[in-house]
Amino acid sequence: MAGSEVSNLLESLSKSEDVGSNKAGQDGPDPPESNVPLDIIEATQKSADLYRSGARLYVRSDLERIENELSHCQTTPSFTIRRIDGSTVSVKNPMYGVSQPMWKPYIQFRHYWHMVRGCIDRSSWHTILPCYSYCIEWKSLAYRQFKENEIEPLEGIFKNVRKRWERSLTHDWLVDNLAMLQGTRRITKILCFGLGNISKELLYNGRDEEWRLYCMTQHAVALSMADIFRSEATDVKVFVQDPAYSKADKALLKSVGITVVGECGAGGFSMIDDETVVFSCCPSVPVAQIVADVGRPAMIIGNSMISRILNNASFSSYPADTKSPRTREMMKEYTPHVLEDKEKFISTSKMKMFVRNEEIRSTCTN
Repeated sequence: MAGSEVSNLLESLSKSEDVGSNKAGQDGPDPPESNVPLDIIEATQKSADLYRSGARLYVRSDLERIENELSHCQTTPSFTIRRIDGSTVSVKNPMYGVSQPMWKPYIQFRHYWHMVRGCIDRSSWHTILPCYSYCIEWKSLAYRQFKENEIEPLEGIFKNVRKRWERSLTHDWLVDNLAMLQGTRRITKILCFGLGNISKELLYNGRDEEWRLYCMTQHAVALSMADIFRSEATDVKVFVQDPAYSKADKALLKSVGITVVGECGAGGFSMIDDETVVFSCCPSVPVAQIVADVGRPAMIIGNSMISRILNNASFSSYPADTKSPRTREMMKEYTPHVLEDKEKFISTSKMKMFVRNEEIRSTCTN
C-alpha cells in the first residue's frame, strides 16, 4: 500500500494520543483529547463527498487491469492502485523476478462503510486510508503447496453430491421457477463469487466435510442454472471466482465445464453485463456494492445484503457484503423473490433472487 501515506496517518494517530499531555508547559488543565484523530475525520469526509458526487468505488477497466498485474506478479515490478478520486499509487512487488513465489497477491476490497465511518477501536484506525476501495494483500502458499499432493480425488465425491442435489426438492423448485422468472431476458453466463474451494486442504475447525458438501453443492447449483437457461439458440457458460481454489479444485471444475476466472480476486467482476446472472453464497467481498458500480446483471442470486450495519462504529460490525446507499438505489430496478432452499443445501441463510425489471438496461459501461 502507499507507505508514505500509512506512515503519515500513523504519525497523526500517535500525536492524537499526546493531545492532553501539555508538553509546552502551559498552565491550566490539559485540553480535552479527541476521540477520533482529525486525519480520520478528514479522510472519511473526503470519501463520503466523492461518493455523493457520483465517484465509483469500483471501475470495470481498473478491476481488469489490477487482476492482470497481480496475475503476472513474477514479471511486474510494481502494482498500481487506483483510488476513488482518480489518483493512483504505485506499490512495490516483492515477488518480481522470483522463480518460485511462496506468496500470492490478491485484492482485499474495502466497501462504503469502511471508507465513510470512523472506528472506535484505535488499533484499526490505520486501515482507514482516504479514497481506497481496495488494497493488495498477500497469502502464503507454503502450507497449500505442502498439502497439494495429499488431496484425495474429487471427481467421485462431486458426482455423488451433484446427483443428490439434482434429486432434491430445492432443485425441482429452481427448475420450475427460474426459467419463468427469466422471461425475455437474454442470459449468456453465470458468474459466481465465493462459492468456496472444494478440496479443503486447510482445516475449518473440524467442519471440513460439512463445509465441503456446501461448497460442492453450490457449484452444482451453478451448473443447474446454466442448464435451465441454456437453449438451442443460446449457450450459457459458468464462471467462478474464488482466490482460495487449489489446483485440484481447478482441475475438477474444468472437467465439469466450469471456468475459473479472477484468481487474484478482481477480474471476474469486470465480466458483469446485462446478460449475466450473478450468484454468490456468503461472500467475503462486497459483491452487491461492486455490482452496483459496474453493471446491471439480469439476475442477482444469493444471500447478499442480508447483514445489518450496527451503530457502534466497530469494524466487526461491517459485514463483507451488505447494503449501501448505492445498492439500495440499484435494488429499485429489481424485483425480489425468495429461493426456497428446503433442505438447507446452499447455506444456513435464506437465499434471494433479484430479477432485473424488463425496462432496465446496463448503464455502467466503464
